[in-house]
Amino acid sequence: MIEAVISLILSIMSRHEYLRKNYLFTFNFIFLTTFLLTAIGCKKAEENPRTYFGGKITNPKGAYVYFLKNEEVLDSAKINVSNKFLFQLDSLSAGLYTFKHGPEFQYIFLEPQDSVLLYLNAWNFDESIIFSGKGAGKNNFLINAFLENEEIENSFKANYSLSERGSL
Repeated sequence: MIEAVISLILSIMSRHEYLRKNYLFTFNFIFLTTFLLTAIGCKKAEENPRTYFGGKITNPKGAYVYFLKNEEVLDSAKINVSNKFLFQLDSLSAGLYTFKHGPEFQYIFLEPQDSVLLYLNAWNFDESIIFSGKGAGKNNFLINAFLENEEIENSFKANYSLSERGSL
């Protein structure tokens, strides 16, 4: 359509008798045509309220990944032959969610219009999770805090078996 309008303008302007006429009319015609084409062509971009969560699982331990809120399954995604999965979540409220694969699970914080991808190795579940995309920063922070807390907790386990007197 744009090509047709441009060719029409060029054919009108190429006439010799037209070139002898008022140049202000020509300028206004070209300006108005360009403005109308721009206004028609540029529609207001609709906001996409969807939230995307997906990723790749190396060495999967099952065929599905489950997406949960308060221990209630909201959705499930089948892992394809490339070991990838994707959730397209409409009207998601900001909050802490859980994803589960096999016997393991982990938390993820999502907000509307986030687009978070993860990579994980199912053999070393928590330690291998890496998030990327919009909303990944807060989730990488949360997983690193979880791993640090787990490391501190494991270092104290040796102290649990000590007697009250503190004998070694």
